Amino acid sequence: MLKAYAEADLLVHPARYEGYPNVIQEALAAGRPVVATGCPGATRDLLAGGRFGLLVKSDDVEALKDALAAILPHAGRRASLAKAHAAVAPFEADRVANRWISLFRDVLSRRSKKR
Repeated sequence: MLKAYAEADLLVHPARYEGYPNVIQEALAAGRPVVATGCPGATRDLLAGGRFGLLVKSDDVEALKDALAAILPHAGRRASLAKAHAAVAPFEADRVANRWISLFRDVLSRRSKKR
């Protein structure tokens, strides 16, 4: 999978609905810019409303075409969107593990206080 991202200029994700777009998270982690539809689900949140990728209206083929035309010939713009690692930083394994550990400590602490 990493080779596919390394060889790609960007990821296009034209979904009508997406619960949680793992492929977008993977592309961002691999440093690839994303053009996606702002469909229901977590896409808009993961791309921070367009801060970490281009968002177009779902089912708007012209808008998707225009977004691709605006980004494909511009390596600098693609490069600036590819620096969106901040979008996936909260999901890095050590951060997630630390949040779980913190939650467990909090639960155990509350449990101890009730006794």
